[in-house]
Order: sequence, then C-alpha cells, then structure tokens
Amino acid sequence: MSIPTELKDLSFESAESTSATIAALSSSTFFWFWNVLSDCRNVNRRDLLAFPFNPEKLPKALRREMSLLGDRYIKGLKDNSRVMSKSGLEIETFDYSALKPTIDEIDRLLAKHYGFADEELDFIINYDVKYRVGAEEDSDEE
Repeated sequence: MSIPTELKDLSFESAESTSATIAALSSSTFFWFWNVLSDCRNVNRRDLLAFPFNPEKLPKALRREMSLLGDRYIKGLKDNSRVMSKSGLEIETFDYSALKPTIDEIDRLLAKHYGFADEELDFIINYDVKYRVGAEEDSDEE
C-alpha cells in the first residue's frame, strides 16, 4: 500500500491536544469554515492550518473538555461503523447521524470559545445538516 502524496502529517504536543483537535475538525463549525474557504472537494493542509484553533493555547479546562469529546467522537465512529464489500474491496463506513449529539456538544464549546451569539450557534449546528447526517427537515405539516 502506498501513501497518497497529498497526505500530510499534523503533530501535537500531547494526546489531549490531538483529541481536542479531532473534536474541533469534526465539528459543524469546521465544516462550515471549510465550505466557505475551500474547493469543497478535498480537505487540504492549508484548510486545516487556516482554521483558528490551536489546542495548546486553549484554557486547560476547555482543552480537556474538547479532548474528552474528541475521544467520545472516535469511540462513536468505532461503535457506528460497518464493513461492506464493494468491487472486491472491504470498505469501512460510518453512521455519522448517530454522532450528531456529540458534534453538537463540540459546537457548543467552540461557540463559547469564539463568542458566537445563540443565533450563530443555531446556524452552525443546523448548517447543511440534511446532507451531512441525513436528518429530516422540520415540517409544519403532519
């Protein structure tokens, strides 16, 4: 197996910082940021580095909370994955909709950190949700 040339390493000072960053990059906040900034096709290193999140500069309590949520997110991925066969290959797939409550918690922490208003947080949490996690749109009709 060869590693793609576009794959780049990101390094962190601790496992806690790594998990906090996993949480931040799994957030709807990052997804919105990436949609605004990028080609919306590939997540590039420049997109990751442009996102204003440095786990080493977070208050310790926030870094710890983000880290715990990052760990919960990874566990949720493992718990909500399945392996399927396609064209002779085994492909692991994930049910991201099961992770939406964790993602929302991450976004609430990030909203506090960035000073988002309630309306901005609501926009972020619901940003493209129908397409990202297959959530049904609210309807006034029953």
